Amino acid sequence: DGMYLRLYGPHESMNVFYDDISIEPISKSCESLVYNDNFETGDSRFWKPSSSSGSIDFHITSQGAGGSEYALLIQKYTSHRIYQELDTRCFEEGQEFEITALLKLVNVTDLIAPVVCNPSEASVYNSDHCPTITIRGKNCDVPDFEYKFWNTNDELEYDSNGFYRYNNVFEVD
Repeated sequence: DGMYLRLYGPHESMNVFYDDISIEPISKSCESLVYNDNFETGDSRFWKPSSSSGSIDFHITSQGAGGSEYALLIQKYTSHRIYQELDTRCFEEGQEFEITALLKLVNVTDLIAPVVCNPSEASVYNSDHCPTITIRGKNCDVPDFEYKFWNTNDELEYDSNGFYRYNNVFEVD
């Protein structure tokens, strides 16, 4: 029951580091809806693997963004995902939210060499697509739903650690 945030990786030829993930309401007093958003606890508490056919390969690494000590590394694309349940009481019709995250794409074999994606590619079937973030609701007062959010930044600006900012604004309907 409820709604959750799902991190969906890039193409199978890439790995992705996630760090400092947040969803914050715009013009409402609910605090950040994502727990352990920057993984500074050194673990993945509050994040759950979502897999119908086995386990997901994810780890906490010491390659954080912008002075952060840790990040979440999801290795190798699969249909498996990692998610976190969200407090549905904080979502009201017509309210806007901004999703932000810091992402870093690296080569699947060495986990070091940077890999780029195309922010204007909006098909998960194209190997050039960037990671997406999905909001999914099940067993709510409305029919089940899933919204896939692409990064709205047209150009990816990388920080000194190789992370770029993911950003999208959505309205609850």
